[in-house]
Amino acid sequence: MHQPPNPLTLDPDVEALWYEAIWATVKGVRLEDFTTFLQHRRPSEASALIPEELVTAIKLHVAREGGKPYHILLRGQEQYPASLGILDLPIMYYRGNVSLLKTPCVAIVGSRKASPRGLAAARRIAQSLTADGYTIVSGLAAGIDTAAHKEALRTGHKTIAVIGTPINRAYPRENTSLQEQIAETNLLLSHVPFYKYARQHYTLNRRFFPERNKVMAALSAATIIAEASDTSGSLIQAREALRLKKKVILLKPTYDNPNLSWPKTYVQQRGAFVADNITTLKQILGEAHV
Repeated sequence: MHQPPNPLTLDPDVEALWYEAIWATVKGVRLEDFTTFLQHRRPSEASALIPEELVTAIKLHVAREGGKPYHILLRGQEQYPASLGILDLPIMYYRGNVSLLKTPCVAIVGSRKASPRGLAAARRIAQSLTADGYTIVSGLAAGIDTAAHKEALRTGHKTIAVIGTPINRAYPRENTSLQEQIAETNLLLSHVPFYKYARQHYTLNRRFFPERNKVMAALSAATIIAEASDTSGSLIQAREALRLKKKVILLKPTYDNPNLSWPKTYVQQRGAFVADNITTLKQILGEAHV
């Protein structure tokens, strides 16, 4: 077994190695699975619990890992946002302008198979909020996420994409160029480990996507759901945001949709808000900051 390094040292590559090793050790992909194992320690402080052969395999895998260059953001660094501390995530992989994490952020999320009305609403909201100085956070999925990111880019404003794959992979494939544009001009974030993702079946890797919604909820002062079904992953983000005492805002057409059961539950029982226009939405948002 390895001995932990001097706790006064903070080497990003060393911490990332142990971060990868811990993820490879835990059975699930939930943030709770990881943080239960970590127990608020730095990854390197848990190194004595990791088998030597696993560490060797991860080193070889990371050495072979191709793709674009990326950076490692460590908890405790000045750039690391305090908002993510509640998740006990010691590391985020990123590409782009990490200073955007210090700006006021609002998430816009919703259905992958969005209606024209939902897509238009996402674009209008993104355009208006970025003009007010907010950075738009979303998950680079098809539908609402894509519309929000593209509108922020189109108007020359700021956006952060939090993805559910390792930092050097893109999903869906049709958003590869959009992901690259965001990485080069704004900020691309991922907590997903390279080694575990490469070693396990894609059906298990799909579970990383709802977990990244928890990251978006923590990162953002508020979550706006432009449109979502009763089974949408956006509801995971809504639950997490409410748990963290963040604002969740639904649009009136979604709330009034007779085919959906979740909106009234979230508003009447869980404390979410309803906005029927941009003005109302901004009033609800207020001076929301992380």
